Amino acid sequence: MPLEPIRELVLQNVETTLKTIVQGDNYWNTVADVRRVLDDPHTAEGRTLYVYKPGDEVFEYDGSGAASSSVMTKMAIDVIAVVEITEASATESQRLAADIERAMLQDRQRGTTALNTNIKSRTVVDGETEGGQMVISFEVIYRTKFGEPGEQR
Repeated sequence: MPLEPIRELVLQNVETTLKTIVQGDNYWNTVADVRRVLDDPHTAEGRTLYVYKPGDEVFEYDGSGAASSSVMTKMAIDVIAVVEITEASATESQRLAADIERAMLQDRQRGTTALNTNIKSRTVVDGETEGGQMVISFEVIYRTKFGEPGEQR
């Protein structure tokens, strides 16, 4: 049986990591749920975080493409949260962002599957109703054996 692709292991790790955000346990907030979505969620529930993998992965090949070479992959992952867009809620939104970033950066190697995890950006977008979305973009870098997406290098 082939190994699970590293890409899937990374996404599972991100989901599990975000579920550890519990108020009082070095965090300001408690996350109600974490859901992986295929599309940017246009409607979302409060205190639910959405893990969205936008776009394609970027591949960098080492070697000639022979069986002994490896592929370094840079995968973009967005964590999307519902936030209120008011002056009074700015501190709460910043605390939620800090919780997400703290959780994601405590284990930059996503267990042992990745080389690194970086924060790329944080954006708050006004919603059509009373709230908006906060999108925190991460880049996860990992290496696999050429032709074997489940075998690490």
